[in-house]
Amino acid sequence: MKRASLTLGWAIKVIAIVFVASHLAYAQDSKDKRQEQSVLRQLHPEAVESNPPKGIGLLTGYKHKSATDFEGNQAGEISKPAGVKIKYEMGFSQGMAVDADQKATYLWYREQSAKGRVTRYALNKSNVLMISIPLDDTPGTLHVANFYGTIKKPEDIADMLLMILPYAYN
Repeated sequence: MKRASLTLGWAIKVIAIVFVASHLAYAQDSKDKRQEQSVLRQLHPEAVESNPPKGIGLLTGYKHKSATDFEGNQAGEISKPAGVKIKYEMGFSQGMAVDADQKATYLWYREQSAKGRVTRYALNKSNVLMISIPLDDTPGTLHVANFYGTIKKPEDIADMLLMILPYAYN
């Protein structure tokens, strides 16, 4: 009996130590996550409502939000309830999201010359319409604007093209 109570006493002490240690570890994890989120928010601030980039005209009901990341790239979103949500990124290190070498993997692919620059369009198998617009005249430039919109109905394609295409000709 004495041995059983001794074992029970040790078991209770071990459980208490494990409980305290796990509680302290959890508190540290929460602190680390808060610090990590703070750093991420500084590097990639939350988008705020703003005017769209020059050349993009918002259709009725659409709103625009954007932010600038730590590299100076602009990222944003154009959306409205029950409309297409267009996410974009533009900057000096983006590169063309629509890859001409991957034509066979797209449901639809097209290239169009605008102001001497080749703009690429593709619809992938996840129904995401992607538009890549070079922002300078250098062949193979990484200075590109990439737009992505998940297409749920035919009107989404029309809305996206009507808002984004003028940007290519700007």
